[in-house]
Amino acid sequence: MRPPASAVSVSSRSSPAFFVAMVVAVLAFDAGEAHTPSADIESERDPSGAWVLNPALSDLGGLAGIGRDELLPGGAIDILRRCLEAPEQLVLRLTDASVTFYQNDGSRRVYPISGARIKEEILDLPLETRAAWTGSALRLERKARGGVSITELYAVDPETNRLTVTAAARARRASLPGRIRRVYDSVTAR
Repeated sequence: MRPPASAVSVSSRSSPAFFVAMVVAVLAFDAGEAHTPSADIESERDPSGAWVLNPALSDLGGLAGIGRDELLPGGAIDILRRCLEAPEQLVLRLTDASVTFYQNDGSRRVYPISGARIKEEILDLPLETRAAWTGSALRLERKARGGVSITELYAVDPETNRLTVTAAARARRASLPGRIRRVYDSVTAR
């Protein structure tokens, strides 16, 4: 179910006004769905909320190393680029059973945090995705055909209240860049 269209009717979906409207819509829409993280999730480590990319603290250079000539199955490079690119804004909600990522177009991606495999498509290519809470971070792992996998760790630093997303990609037949580190500042009160 999407937030009401009137709540997100801003002309540019990448504008700051759209992001603010999206956060307001998500919070209003989910008001009836209490945010109840598991007792295993310390509140200062809970990544739920709205975040904005801090490029000065982030290391985003790893994508330059991925080229079309890599020995990857068709479409895998596009998936790598799409999954590893750093969104300027990030809105997510972690509960005792799942994590929800809110997309700029108003849609959601929901994953159980039990580690169960979920089949989804990105760029019309099938992926298998797993999410799990590791005790101090949210781990999201995506696998595509041909042995390509992307692992992201979402961790909040309780001292700075910043969300760090560390991403790493692996492939059986290609050398890929090392880790990519994205740092986000909180937009919502913590």
